[in-house]
Amino acid sequence: DVGDKEAAEKKSKKTKRPPLGDAPPSAPERWGADDFSRSIEANPDQPDAYLMRAEVYRMAGEYTYAARDYQEAAERRNDRTCGFASMADGGAAGAFVRLGVLNLELKRPAMAVENFNSALKASAPRGASSNRGGGVGAGG
Repeated sequence: DVGDKEAAEKKSKKTKRPPLGDAPPSAPERWGADDFSRSIEANPDQPDAYLMRAEVYRMAGEYTYAARDYQEAAERRNDRTCGFASMADGGAAGAFVRLGVLNLELKRPAMAVENFNSALKASAPRGASSNRGGGVGAGG
């Protein structure tokens, strides 16, 4: 019966993901950005989820979102004991380096230099100066 078939199709469309019609999920959704977003909602001070979501956004070409999340990760990393990813990638310095690389890819060298200098400062031992030569691009 045609009426039963149409009703079944409407019902199946209601249960499909994503909820916006028949559009396929975006790249960030396919690669787990939603999972990292839920992790951030549960624990907004945990930098690793920001870093991982930034990587997903970067791979998907969502550079504005990636840059925002790299910055958030860096700001939340005041030491290198935040978790596995933080220990493996150098804490705040690692997040600033990734943000710098993203800015280089986006042809924003001045912003990249700022990010790399922030990485140098973040990686210096407490109380030490990481800027003896003036930092990246100082010519000294």
